[in-house]
Amino acid sequence: MTEYLSVFNAKYPDIEVNIVRESTGIITAKLLAEKDNPQADLVWGTAASSMMVLDDLGMLEPYAPAGVDRILPEFKSDKPIPTWVGIDAWETAFIVNTVELEKLGLKTSDIKSYEDLLKPELKGHIVMSNPNSSGTGFLTVSGLLQMKGKDTEGGWEYLDKLHENIDQYVHSGSKPAKMAAAGETVVGGGHESAYPRHQRSCAPAVRGGGEARQEARGAARKSDGDGMIEAREAEKMSDKIR
Repeated sequence: MTEYLSVFNAKYPDIEVNIVRESTGIITAKLLAEKDNPQADLVWGTAASSMMVLDDLGMLEPYAPAGVDRILPEFKSDKPIPTWVGIDAWETAFIVNTVELEKLGLKTSDIKSYEDLLKPELKGHIVMSNPNSSGTGFLTVSGLLQMKGKDTEGGWEYLDKLHENIDQYVHSGSKPAKMAAAGETVVGGGHESAYPRHQRSCAPAVRGGGEARQEARGAARKSDGDGMIEAREAEKMSDKIR
């Protein structure tokens, strides 16, 4: 983000940029609350599912960035001039602190799937993103429900059992990985992009490959997108950055 801003500020020194960075649920709720009096001009890197909600409410302005024709249809809105465009695709995953795991009498080969997270030895040793405020947490729950059969009770039964092993639910999608890397928990479940950073960090407990990162059956995938809030006083700025 710093690199983007430095380039933007150099090109448009007369525009003051104020950034609000939050989890998906918080940002989406804030934008919806401000619907009739928008305070934001741009939405940057928010879940495509949230972008579709904003779009359905007429809150996004059509805008076709350069190269949008090369973006696959499933990664942008279906309007003739897209109202949001995807910028990435990622998945949920969990990370295991191998040193802390061994203290529980388990080996890395014992934790290969989401089913393995139900092992009684892991009770109180799992941290997960909160699905009430974190888009990552919501996606994790959604993926598990779909894996078990979204029209059955199997998914909810699994989540009830998993809940018994959860130590805490955190606001952030990346914090569980940080906590696992620091040895504050044994298993951290959340945003997969956070994990490679910690595999390369100074935490010796976190190692690459199958020992640290698990993308087993049940991992869910999604895209984030960018869009412009329907123009208000910032219309002049929108014209500039086009």
